[in-house]
Amino acid sequence: MSATPPPSVAEESPFFACLRRNGVRLPEDERPGGDEQRMLRGVENCASVLDVRRPVRIPVTKGDRFQACLAEHGVELPEPGRWLVLERGKTRTMDSALQQC
Repeated sequence: MSATPPPSVAEESPFFACLRRNGVRLPEDERPGGDEQRMLRGVENCASVLDVRRPVRIPVTKGDRFQACLAEHGVELPEPGRWLVLERGKTRTMDSALQQC
């Protein structure tokens, strides 16, 4: 699996606009060697604008509390630097984790 985002998910979501407002440089910061701390702050600051009624992709980062919560509730996370697609109705595990987190 590459760090390239899935083509089926629109990039200009409110989440990605928020990441950019928070100084995240896409695609540079999402790649190996990118600024992990800037990406982590962006993901945490923008988690509230995730709209998971439709599929949304988020970059997996080390130390992200939201992603740690998903993992604690059974969601398998890709390696940091890869993408996680959040989608309600895809699995019971995902739905439950999204409710809890």
